[in-house]
Amino acid sequence: MAEEVKFIEFTEVPGAPKLSIPASFSEDDITEYLKSEKVENAMFEQGFHFKYGLQPVNMLEMENLDDGSTKSAFKAGWDSTKAMGSAALAGLYDFVGAKENQEEALKAAEQYMLDRSAHIFRVDEEGKLLPRPTTIEQIFESEDQLAAWIKYLKHTQGNAIATSLPVILSTMIGAGAGAAVGALGLGAGAGPG
Repeated sequence: MAEEVKFIEFTEVPGAPKLSIPASFSEDDITEYLKSEKVENAMFEQGFHFKYGLQPVNMLEMENLDDGSTKSAFKAGWDSTKAMGSAALAGLYDFVGAKENQEEALKAAEQYMLDRSAHIFRVDEEGKLLPRPTTIEQIFESEDQLAAWIKYLKHTQGNAIATSLPVILSTMIGAGAGAAVGALGLGAGAGPG
């Protein structure tokens, strides 16, 4: 006869897997189970990063997988900024003795740091899942990463030239017009003297 089970659901995270546990587990058993590496590994294998006490993070969400390097870095940086803000708030709560608020702010900081893991993978043009490089060495070790990086550089340098050219031209025109006005003696402070 099959053992009776119950499920742990993460209702705040769409698509998060349900965890089945023996129906006989006590609250302490459930806590120990959720703290185990077994659960972290099982969640990771299904595309979710999980730490006990926090909401799982979907690492395979297409909204993040198809981000370019800059956008992905910005999103991860924004998560870090929110984590630092929450940690600073926790420090303030500690200073004023608001322990419950401090614990809440620290938990929010931990969640924001876990949320960064939503940006560690990317999908290449063939749909292959790849880890995002985090160092220059990782870029140069892989032909795929190097090709993607060169493509990125071409794109960003092209954008830089396209957006810089009008600025350079308007600066030169402005400088030329200013020089002409100055030569004619029409500039500020000009007049009979």
